[in-house]
Amino acid sequence: MGGARAECKAGLLHGLRPGAAKSHLLPGRPRRYIEAMTRSTPLPRLLAFGLAAVLLAAATGLAFAGWIGHGPGIFMSLVDAGLSWCF
Repeated sequence: MGGARAECKAGLLHGLRPGAAKSHLLPGRPRRYIEAMTRSTPLPRLLAFGLAAVLLAAATGLAFAGWIGHGPGIFMSLVDAGLSWCF
């Protein structure tokens, strides 16, 4: 089993299916593609992106809740300033 698995992995790294002919059109591209797609993203970077997404969603939710809660007051202050025609 180990030999077949190693042969399959070697074939994938070279961009080939086991038993397939080597492509002369893209000599180095399949290997670079497979290596790039199998490289994993470091966990701290993934957590940072996740935390940024959660914080952005929370800030957006709070801004929307504030707009809903204080909408009439905001609109009346715009009316007083003569800017209500913008809405």
